[in-house]
Amino acid sequence: MLDQMRIFAKVVHHKNMSMAARELDLSTASVSRQIARLEERLGVHLLDRSSRKILPTKAGEHFLAKSKQILEEIEELKNGLSTSNANPEGLLRVHSHPSVATHMIMPELAEFQKSYPRLTLDLQVSERPVDLIEENYDIDVRLGELKDSSLIVKKLADSERIIVASPAYLKKHGTPQQPSDLLRHNCFTYRPNSVSTVWKFYQNDEKCDELRLAGRFHSNNSEIIKFLTVKGLGISLQTNWGTAHERARGELVQILDGYSVTINSFNNGVFAVFKNTKFMPKKIRSFLDFFSKDNG
Repeated sequence: MLDQMRIFAKVVHHKNMSMAARELDLSTASVSRQIARLEERLGVHLLDRSSRKILPTKAGEHFLAKSKQILEEIEELKNGLSTSNANPEGLLRVHSHPSVATHMIMPELAEFQKSYPRLTLDLQVSERPVDLIEENYDIDVRLGELKDSSLIVKKLADSERIIVASPAYLKKHGTPQQPSDLLRHNCFTYRPNSVSTVWKFYQNDEKCDELRLAGRFHSNNSEIIKFLTVKGLGISLQTNWGTAHERARGELVQILDGYSVTINSFNNGVFAVFKNTKFMPKKIRSFLDFFSKDNG
């Protein structure tokens, strides 16, 4: 019945049997049979198949909540029994923000794989935060302020936003001396949606300016924005760690460094988020310890 619980949870998550089957590496017919057997065994309809999307019935919602609780308790039991193992093993599913994956995880990935040869790492990358339970991830690596109090959070590294430009751009267009000077420059902005971006400036812990900038390029990918900045086409707001190599090589320079600047809040950092369980799995502990900058 445990397998049927897992299958049912995937179907509800995807609202589609074919997608659930694909993730579980099963045939759609097999998934359908397992759901039918589960409904027959319980004597209730768990899924409403009358609409284009498959949705849980009231009984299905109740069963899903109880199933998740049971599956999580079993997982905790397994973790508790395995915490004494010297070497972590099994599958570790990690989701990461693209910039963090590129600049913090990827450079250390080969060494991590060598250090834990019995561990299989599934690393998925996207801009969006994921639902750890619904999407079956062990860890989500996120940027910025976190609001979900039901999860455990570990800070992996500090993160500061800085304004950068190429020496060639500054030589041609001049170097801004105060935030308002940016209004006369081509400032590339990070936009996860169609809403324009506001850069907030603080000096000596006091807010001093707030600018809605409208350059000739905006994107939801900071690496593309950085590429155009290095090419000398404009000014952009980047992370200190995401531009460390370019600044060391002289391809980018920091400007307006007397100001603190952000687009959201100053509670910046790189955070690993994971589920609240009684026993922390060895595989999660290994990842956190390895990639935490606090540990050197």
